[in-house]
Amino acid sequence: MGILRTDKISGLETPTAVTGSVNFPGTDDYITAPANTPELLLGDADFTIEGWFYKTGTGQQDAFGLYQTANSRRSYLLTVGDSSTIFYYNYTGSSGTSVTASFTLSLNEWVHVAITKDGTTLKIYVDGKLSGTTTGLTSGAYANTDDQFMIGSSDYSNANGSEWTGHISNLRIVKGYVLYNGDFTVPDHALEVVPGTVLLACNNPDSVTAVESALIGKGLTLTAVNDVAISSINPSLTRDFTSGTEFRGVTTFDTQGYFVPPSGTTAQRGRDRGLIGGGTTPNTNSINYIRISSQGNAKDFGDLTSARFGGAACASSTRGVFIGGASPGLIQDMEFVTIASEGNAIDFGGDTQAIRDATAGGNNVRGFKYGGIVPGSARTQQIDTFNIASTGQDATDFGDLTTATSVGAACGSSTRGLHGGGTAPGSTNVIEFITYGSTGTVTDFGELTRQAGALNSCSSSVRGVWANGGTNTIDYVTIATRGNAQDFGDSTLLRTQSGASCSNSLRGVFCGGYQPSPDSTDTNVMDFIIFATTGNAKDFGDLPRAANDSNRENAGCSDSHGGIS
Repeated sequence: MGILRTDKISGLETPTAVTGSVNFPGTDDYITAPANTPELLLGDADFTIEGWFYKTGTGQQDAFGLYQTANSRRSYLLTVGDSSTIFYYNYTGSSGTSVTASFTLSLNEWVHVAITKDGTTLKIYVDGKLSGTTTGLTSGAYANTDDQFMIGSSDYSNANGSEWTGHISNLRIVKGYVLYNGDFTVPDHALEVVPGTVLLACNNPDSVTAVESALIGKGLTLTAVNDVAISSINPSLTRDFTSGTEFRGVTTFDTQGYFVPPSGTTAQRGRDRGLIGGGTTPNTNSINYIRISSQGNAKDFGDLTSARFGGAACASSTRGVFIGGASPGLIQDMEFVTIASEGNAIDFGGDTQAIRDATAGGNNVRGFKYGGIVPGSARTQQIDTFNIASTGQDATDFGDLTTATSVGAACGSSTRGLHGGGTAPGSTNVIEFITYGSTGTVTDFGELTRQAGALNSCSSSVRGVWANGGTNTIDYVTIATRGNAQDFGDSTLLRTQSGASCSNSLRGVFCGGYQPSPDSTDTNVMDFIIFATTGNAKDFGDLPRAANDSNRENAGCSDSHGGIS
């Protein structure tokens, strides 16, 4: 394993800028992506589109879009005129809405523009300042599967002579995430691939058509048309090399030009998976997975070694560990899967005792299991720990919760683990925390907004959230700061017996659970929140089993949660 750190990347013996831009002369000069590229069809998804734009000519000019007017196939388009900057968002191909900035872009200077869709609201920001808002969206963007997505033009432009004249840099489309929810400081580093990135282009000083995407394994080919060229005019963005890139395993490079290694370790590329394992009724051994950054239904991953319910789960960036449960007898075994590759679970080791209705969390090194029900139907206050990277080693005692508790919910950052709620035997609102690097009992953190057990919990590196537990309430805390939880919003359903939850650094997902009277049924619904913005959860998709079929008392984990993001 080695660390590569550098502040300047050079190629062909000449120092080369580490970010770039593209020049569009303005007459039939543009970049295209193939028609019917699913990732560029925005549909109902929330999104963030941003980039730097440098306009050198007057009149209406189209920066990018999937927009054809002659045959009513308008989807979305950013167009800049002498007195207006407008993002069009069309529902049907012929009708829709738009959001207009309160002022237009200046000529011959770089301007950062960001457009967000959050539920039924469109916003446009100019140089980090909110400049326009449109509310009341009634549908998703029209699915134009016939025409090409274009940078520096649109099919509308081709008929009307309004291609972009000037330069564009670091154009990024992030699908499924709202990155800005108020005025912000414009980045001074080049944009990077974040979860949900479907396009990052016009950022390579050596290639007009280089493109980056968070959708590992899905290539996107761009094509330059006519006189599009690399530009010597750029917004002076630098790469963020505050920490080095870490290489693990076999890593080779064969290049005569400069290269910018990917962020993170080579073992971590492509992280964005959440796993949901086990459940009842009836008991199941199935493991399903989702891509947390992309809404949609869960898919089959593999199987646990036996059917079970009431288990716990946690994960590092590469490995998910499922702990205990009941079938109906209590289970002591732990088993693991490699998250990046589908397959059945295999033996990991043993917990300190057979257990069900515990909860688990951890960071990229250690897993922690809190409380639960042990033989004799007694609750335990014990916290166990284990090294996630090691197999064949049983868990060991770490310390104790203040009170013997079951069906609580855990989350955390890379240094601190939080445990909240549960039954002891009555429901509790207590939140406690441990410091991963130490061994001992927990410390009081604060209180949830209500007393509840059978909760779901997940976290970013900053915020921890707890959902459901007999209501549709979602609470949150700032992990680094002790204090009582605050209201975050509501989940889409009222659930009692818990389902699974998982997260990446931006989004938390709640999966399944039990709906009480009058429904009195399991649900296969998954919903999600964005950690950085409070508000109600939104529909994510469905678990693959039908409602009322093994969708409760399951366990969830992910390879990109707050303890490792």
